[in-house]
Amino acid sequence: MSLLPAGIVRTTFVGQIEGDFVTVGLEMPDGTPAQRTYEVAMEIEAAGRRAIDRLSRDRSGNAPPLLSGVIVTVGQGARGAGGLTPQPSLNPQANIATVEFKLLGAQQREIATRTVQEAWRDEVGFLPYARGVTFTSDLVVLGNPVEVVLSHPDPERLVVIAGSMLNDLRQLPGVFDIRSDHASRVREIQLALRPEARTLGLTIEGMAQQARAAFFGAEALRVQRGREEVRVYVRLPAD
Repeated sequence: MSLLPAGIVRTTFVGQIEGDFVTVGLEMPDGTPAQRTYEVAMEIEAAGRRAIDRLSRDRSGNAPPLLSGVIVTVGQGARGAGGLTPQPSLNPQANIATVEFKLLGAQQREIATRTVQEAWRDEVGFLPYARGVTFTSDLVVLGNPVEVVLSHPDPERLVVIAGSMLNDLRQLPGVFDIRSDHASRVREIQLALRPEARTLGLTIEGMAQQARAAFFGAEALRVQRGREEVRVYVRLPAD
């Protein structure tokens, strides 16, 4: 380990390598339905298109379009290298989304990818209803440039401190993509049987299955489609 401080083994920081993709990662609060996440993602896409139109005003009339592809994905986060082919996820999350812009090749455009990223960020602005919005255009993403870890014995006090810190950071010029990984508590309902219910043949497992079927539906049948198996669920109407 002494070779590094002594300068015998030299080190260098990895430079920023721009790609042809600008990716925006959206994270909504826990429990946000997929439809609401999609609506906010579409707002971000619209802001990106406005930024592209603004940057394209100074380009020549016969220049090819600066934007060559767009994909909006709900349920999975951003990928490091970008790409217009979404990867399937076995555990999609309804509160996250990704908006990707595929730009014209670097040899065919005079506008840097980072310029598009900054214009898009300015157009989106601050979204108070989003838990976090991050922008990236680098081929290699090594993590967050700055991270702060807060600790406090009182969880309620910790939330207040984190919120105050976020508000202060937003006032600093040049600081962007600010987000907190604090997750609000999710309410839980625990089911239990009364002693007399067991004499009627009721079980906690059966009651749990009934409760799940009321929210998600009960499996009615399975349909084989080639190599895939499709499960059909039925649920009573809300009224």
